[in-house]
Amino acid sequence: MFTGYSSLLLLLVSQGLAYTWPDTKVDHLEALLYQQQQYHGSLVGSDVRFCFLTTFDLDKLRAISGRLTAAEWIRVAYHDMATADVEAGTGGLDASISFETDRGENEGPAFNSTMKQLYLSHSAKSSMADLIAMSAVLAVGSCSDGKVWLDYRGGRIDATEAGPLGVPEPHQGLDKHTEIFRKQGFNQEEMIGLVACGHSVGGVHGSIFPKIVPVVDEPGNEASLHPFDSTAVTFDNHVAVEFTQNSTQNALAFGHNKTTRSDHRIFTADGGNLISRMAQDNDFYLATCKNLLERMIDTVPKNVELSGVIEPIATKPDYINIVVNEDGTLFVSGEIRTIQDKAIDRGSRQVVVHLKAADKKISAATTRNGESLPFHENRPSFDWWGFNATIPIAQGLSFDVEIIDDGDSKLETNGGKGFPLQTDIIPQTSKSCSSTTVKGPSTINVTAAVGVSYPSHQIRAVTDLIKILDEANFDSVILSVDIPHAQQNSLVPRIEPTPVDMKKTRVLEGTGYSLYSGSLDFGAAFQGLLSYDVIGRRALGHSISEFNSFDSLRRCS
Repeated sequence: MFTGYSSLLLLLVSQGLAYTWPDTKVDHLEALLYQQQQYHGSLVGSDVRFCFLTTFDLDKLRAISGRLTAAEWIRVAYHDMATADVEAGTGGLDASISFETDRGENEGPAFNSTMKQLYLSHSAKSSMADLIAMSAVLAVGSCSDGKVWLDYRGGRIDATEAGPLGVPEPHQGLDKHTEIFRKQGFNQEEMIGLVACGHSVGGVHGSIFPKIVPVVDEPGNEASLHPFDSTAVTFDNHVAVEFTQNSTQNALAFGHNKTTRSDHRIFTADGGNLISRMAQDNDFYLATCKNLLERMIDTVPKNVELSGVIEPIATKPDYINIVVNEDGTLFVSGEIRTIQDKAIDRGSRQVVVHLKAADKKISAATTRNGESLPFHENRPSFDWWGFNATIPIAQGLSFDVEIIDDGDSKLETNGGKGFPLQTDIIPQTSKSCSSTTVKGPSTINVTAAVGVSYPSHQIRAVTDLIKILDEANFDSVILSVDIPHAQQNSLVPRIEPTPVDMKKTRVLEGTGYSLYSGSLDFGAAFQGLLSYDVIGRRALGHSISEFNSFDSLRRCS
């Protein structure tokens, strides 16, 4: 019923037919989601690696007992989505929650805490809305020990202001709750299921809701948690089982305050039919939750187009760097990520990169650099293979990846076209630098090699080559820096591209390339992932070297 390792590999086969590298809408989010720890680990899910009742408070810089990060992440995702009006096509999961944390319907530290935990992964290619959706995937995956993995799509756009009120509150009646969920796109049965799924882990905090549950004074429960069920750190159907058996400790079902027994009103809205079915069959419960929670995180404004489901990519290049040498060659380095397969002997596996430069083919052996591991079962592990080679400058550079296991060879060709190397605009990282400070200014200086390579026999002279490459191909070359801007009443910055003209500084004689440089000083207190693009503009269409990380640059002196 749920994705295991064997069926995962089958999914990869079909998924690989549709995916072509690079895909900037998918690649970064895929890495954040699946490279969970160790080599090149994103660590986005590190706060929910263990589903237990302690949260590290970034404000107090210490662990707080009686809080469950995974439950908070699920709660934040729902509260963010709750502004949706599906008929109007507005609201939904759009990170507007960052502007709404002072509302009575969003009581407690979970909201700002979640933003701070996800903040380090915020970037131009990973919106806070996408990260909130991802956090729900990781939270459910953690507390189910990998049994439930929500299908994840990317492409959400962050709101720039608060959405309307709309989160259901415990004191409201059934009619009000039914109408709120209807507006969000869920009928009565789906409302029952979504609440039962959302309340599988965690509970009600006396420190936040003293009118619903009493405040306790326990060293191991600083947040005064009253769990929804006896398995508060496991995503399972016990919230339904214990409700139907009248053995529940869920204060929203049988608490002393009758006004706030919202779970009881919701669970019995259909005469107790669905909650009984969920109680009788844990597999049915988990399958129902997977469907409803996926719909929850995919509820977005009508102007947002989500990607397809992001599956782990079987063979994926990354960290590609190209240096234009003055002797007319290119030094290419990078890494190839391959998915591990339990059926093969990884110790004897070989990976070879076959580079194609015009009529020349150059093979580069690789060295295994490390592995990325998941936090939980039923998720893939990856090996990383480093390579480098010096190749002649030519048009249409690409490479294939050969994977050899026990003498059997498989050639990965990226859908038959090879893995392309961009050669018209190449950031020269060794000639570039950046520096960032918590309190500005921050600086970036970028030098890029600009030109389109042609076979040497087509060019009569070096001067003709340079004229063709520079003046004729691009009207201008732009450095575009993705700069975070603070927003009033929100912990989440707005990331906007800021363009700067790059100037030609030098002709690399005999190569067909010229160097262009640009710099920008900006003040930004940002701990997320800073990035820049280099764009060649021309009437026939632009060319772009996209989403280059500040982290790949040396520090400016």
